[in-house]
Amino acid sequence: MATRRENLRLTLGVLAVVLIAAAAAGAAWVAWGLSVWLLAGYLAASAAGGGVILWAFCAKCPCADHGCGHVFPGPLARMILPRRTPGPYRAAELGATGLALAVVLLAPQAWLWQSVPVLVGFWVLVIAALGMIRASVCRGCGNEFCPGNPVS
Repeated sequence: MATRRENLRLTLGVLAVVLIAAAAAGAAWVAWGLSVWLLAGYLAASAAGGGVILWAFCAKCPCADHGCGHVFPGPLARMILPRRTPGPYRAAELGATGLALAVVLLAPQAWLWQSVPVLVGFWVLVIAALGMIRASVCRGCGNEFCPGNPVS
């Protein structure tokens, strides 16, 4: 199980990946002259998608009250969402999470194709973030109901 310090380093690493991706996307957005409303819509959809994931997984996780290895999302869910009864995830929760991830990851593809290096960079950063999460957080997670947990 990863220590709190290791999880903090992982969270900071993922945050750095997200910030680098956001800076690159913002620079590309300006360079391509895309609509500010499109950017605002994507950011709003991404924030809503993050909220759905917090609601579907974090608020229902049996580790939310003790030993959350996710450092940022778990405590955020505890602060802003009502606690849900831990248990197996329903098809609707899994579907909503899949849809939220699809919006965040697939929506920008339409404009990322305008620059292959930016498109490749986006996916390299996504894969790096997922790899860091799977390699550390998922291995130390005690949520027996999570489909991403290797012991479930």
